[in-house]
Amino acid sequence: MPVTRDDVARRANVSTAIVSYVINNGPRAVAPATRARVLAVIHELGYNPSAVARNLRRQRTSKLGVLVPKLDIILTDVIAGVQHTAGQRGYHVVHYDANLDLHEEQKAADALISERVEGVIWIPCSEDLSVGKKFAQYGIPVVIVDPPRQTEEFVTVDVDNFQGGYLATRHLIELGHRRIALIDRAVPTIFSRERLNGYEAALQEYGIRSEASLIAKAGPNIKDGRDAAYALLGIFDPPTAIFAYADILAVGVLRAAYTQGIAVPRQLSVAGFDDIALAAYTCPALTTIAAPKFDRGACGAQMLFDLLDQCQTERAVQLPVQLVVRETTGPADGSSSKILTKHG
Repeated sequence: MPVTRDDVARRANVSTAIVSYVINNGPRAVAPATRARVLAVIHELGYNPSAVARNLRRQRTSKLGVLVPKLDIILTDVIAGVQHTAGQRGYHVVHYDANLDLHEEQKAADALISERVEGVIWIPCSEDLSVGKKFAQYGIPVVIVDPPRQTEEFVTVDVDNFQGGYLATRHLIELGHRRIALIDRAVPTIFSRERLNGYEAALQEYGIRSEASLIAKAGPNIKDGRDAAYALLGIFDPPTAIFAYADILAVGVLRAAYTQGIAVPRQLSVAGFDDIALAAYTCPALTTIAAPKFDRGACGAQMLFDLLDQCQTERAVQLPVQLVVRETTGPADGSSSKILTKHG
């Protein structure tokens, strides 16, 4: 039996008139919380989603939504890029933080639908992409920035994570390091796997065997990087260089080295990934992989406008990265006598 408007009204505990106002964007205003509840029930019951989508898209609002897993110094720059591109088109950006919680991510999606955003820039909390499908049911186009897994369902913007992992590791190898550790993401995603793949590709290219004991897992905070460094530096035959999958973790590595009296870079070289603003001001300044942040947001917003304007757009864009050499990397054992060349 098909779901009716009465079914939606009963489940949402509102009148059928309120359901009509939500679907038709008027003629009377509906409180945001009530609107979100009605939209959530429409999605839950599967009430004629194609017709609902058409009506919800009837009016343009000049709003874009941004949904991020947890606001941090990197995503702040990504959002700034979105806002810059949106502002050039006279659009306002509404952003929500899911606080790394899948339930909160679903609620934030409902809130953005309630705000009647025309499109969404989304950085998912996990590999679960069902939130994107919810937006699609309401006719709201989505561009995913930093997709956590391979997907052909959505337009995506990413950086060349493999090349970043490769460049950082090759830099350390060419300085003479053979015991090179990697601090990897505790909960892997496609981008952390690609950085790991780049790390291993560089080792293989120079005939260096990858060792499980030199790969540590860490959470997303400075303390996690510090603790992972303590573990790596405590093993038999510890590394002479550490590559951290994120600059924040590399800052933790620098702290661990300092507390143990290990000189950077004379006794330990350290490299990160992202080139956050802090990287140039650590002491010593951090060598890292510069990955575009503002441009990631700006590019994602432009691709979203292409979808809104029904223009042709690329389905997946990968932005280049570059190695930024500062003060935390130097020759192994403080000398240049071990500089290596490619294997074979």
